[in-house]
Amino acid sequence: MQRPIVFLDCDGVLANSHAHMSPQWCEDASYDSDPTLFPHSENAHAPLECPCLEQLARIVRTTGADVVLSTAWRHNADQRAFLVLALAAYGVDVIGDTPNIGLARRGEEVVAWLQANAFDGRFVILDDGHEEEFDHAGLSDRLVLTVMCDALVGRPGEGLTQVAADAAIAILTGR
Repeated sequence: MQRPIVFLDCDGVLANSHAHMSPQWCEDASYDSDPTLFPHSENAHAPLECPCLEQLARIVRTTGADVVLSTAWRHNADQRAFLVLALAAYGVDVIGDTPNIGLARRGEEVVAWLQANAFDGRFVILDDGHEEEFDHAGLSDRLVLTVMCDALVGRPGEGLTQVAADAAIAILTGR
């Protein structure tokens, strides 16, 4: 039996607008100024949200899932290394990346990974967008949307919340 798979985006899932606006992202800030953020490395895109990392770890612990990176962070060696390090700190291992097919093709990249790995088990996609791409690829029922920024009320989004993690667990366990 194949282990479930989590296809993971980063921006809007683990790095929301709070992380992107944090003083930790500024060159002169100390990394310990906000304990809710996993500090970014010098070459990483942004710090990650610890509560979001905790929710991802809960998904993995509860379901026994493996993680495949579908985020654009997989294209930059420094960002990918930082992300893998942060995930490992929470007990989450990355088993691979989706292939790079091109812009506006994230759904096709997930399908290509599934086909290349002869995967026919349960999977979920954690992403803050690309709904049309996933719908076009026939994957909208596997998508759990998160929020990078709540533009309607002008406040940061929460990324991977407990509610979103519960939805992912339900998809992965069939409940």
